[in-house]
Amino acid sequence: LMNQPTGSGTQVFFTHSGFAAPDPMLGHTAYTWAQLMEHLKNYAERGIAKPFFG
Repeated sequence: LMNQPTGSGTQVFFTHSGFAAPDPMLGHTAYTWAQLMEHLKNYAERGIAKPFFG
């Protein structure tokens, strides 16, 4: 991620730390975060609310 936005908009930065190498849950956690970010993007850009958990 770049710390300098281009154009107008909002940037979201997050860190999920504390994984010991190798951690078998890292792949699952990374996939879950990718899905959550896609849902957030769709909601922010298109107003499509689709809860991931529930």
